[in-house]
Amino acid sequence: PVEEQANIAQWFATVPAAMYTLFKVMTLSDWIHVSNVVEMRFPGISVFFVCYVIISAWATIACITGIVSTTILQGIQADDARRQSQWQDDRRILIVSLLQLFESMDEDGSDQLERDEFARVIKKESLQSRLSALGIEASERELIRWFDVLDTDHGGTVSRDEFVGGFLRLEGGARSKDLA
Repeated sequence: PVEEQANIAQWFATVPAAMYTLFKVMTLSDWIHVSNVVEMRFPGISVFFVCYVIISAWATIACITGIVSTTILQGIQADDARRQSQWQDDRRILIVSLLQLFESMDEDGSDQLERDEFARVIKKESLQSRLSALGIEASERELIRWFDVLDTDHGGTVSRDEFVGGFLRLEGGARSKDLA
């Protein structure tokens, strides 16, 4: 008992010593020995040690889970921001390309494409390759039908805004079956 008293005094004599002892208990390092020695002096204290170990383990797991979850969410948010930025960059490039395409198709410089002008220009092989580079795959006949889709105000001409807006709406898979 004298040795045990000395151990108890050593383990719990000061706040830092008690914190270190409880840390050892929390990490399951020598906790059974500490519990047994203290139990001899203070019967029933083992319940405290068991509860302390359970709560400490739960709190540690909760903290680790929180840190891991936060890290994962930050990674997902960063990926989403990167994807959104890339999408916006791609969208800007597409709009600029469509505006350049419109300029090249507008042979008379009227900022409007008439049906016959549109039909004449789409026959050019260079225009077909530019459309293909933009991801617009359609036959000449299908492109002529697209004129009606692009002419949203049904005025018989396609303005710059109608042209760009129409192709942006058609982007990503509009095919002849969608336009029939």
